Amino acid sequence: MKYAVVIGGIVVALAAFVAMFVWLSSSSAPKPAPSDNSNNTSIYNNDNTSVVPTQSPTTTQQGQVAVASASGGSLVVHDFTKDSRVVVDPHNAGHYHLAGGAGLDQVDAPYLIVYVASDQSFTISLEKEPLSQTRLDAEAYLMQMLGISKRDMCLLRYSVLVPNDVSEIYSGKNLGFSFCPGAVVLP
Repeated sequence: MKYAVVIGGIVVALAAFVAMFVWLSSSSAPKPAPSDNSNNTSIYNNDNTSVVPTQSPTTTQQGQVAVASASGGSLVVHDFTKDSRVVVDPHNAGHYHLAGGAGLDQVDAPYLIVYVASDQSFTISLEKEPLSQTRLDAEAYLMQMLGISKRDMCLLRYSVLVPNDVSEIYSGKNLGFSFCPGAVVLP
């Protein structure tokens, strides 16, 4: 009888332990990101926001950083801050010139691309007509530099702008990327 009570107690304790383990595993475990068979470097939750929270470019793996997305999550991209084409602005802390401007030899660049670390945004300035082709070229360059898809490009915090001296019609408007919802259609 004495052994039956001890064995019964052990069985009950084991059952309770297994039940608690199963309950904790199913209720508090993070949900895995959906798999994407494309060559996409972004990481998303089921609500389409990133798994990696961030405030500034944060190194996630060698050669990658996380940048904020417009939805409040983040995207994992190639570490553009280490790219030899990128120039750190010596006059504006946390500004990275990915194309044109800030000491680059491209004085007459067709577009400028600047990343601002404080708000993790990209600003693309279209400096040459025809604007539609210049925007396509800037999009392709940034997409290649970041190593992301068109879908992910639309998730970035970004502005595509045109200086007044290039086009009074489009100056002061965020044109968006040509392939993103709400983009301004250029002739």
